Amino acid sequence: MHANRQTIWEKNVAKIRQHNLEHDLGLHTYTMKMNRFGDLTHEEFKKSMNGFKINANVDNNKYDRHMFLAPSNLVIPDEVESLLRQCSSAMV
Repeated sequence: MHANRQTIWEKNVAKIRQHNLEHDLGLHTYTMKMNRFGDLTHEEFKKSMNGFKINANVDNNKYDRHMFLAPSNLVIPDEVESLLRQCSSAMV
């Protein structure tokens, strides 16, 4: 393992151990464990895994981001469709 990668991994192991000790003391509601990204810094992880980029050339305001568009081949059972209509009517 490259020396720098090993150092990063060791720091992440220490961070995980510290967090889990604090969990045992009731300071956190979840535990942490090592995974395949353990030799990455937080910045490296964000850079490699947070790949969504907004296209600056697109007018994003013209799209309704909250509108669900069902696939054209979607078949909804009658019972569900009836329930959805009732919910929609109640909200209007």
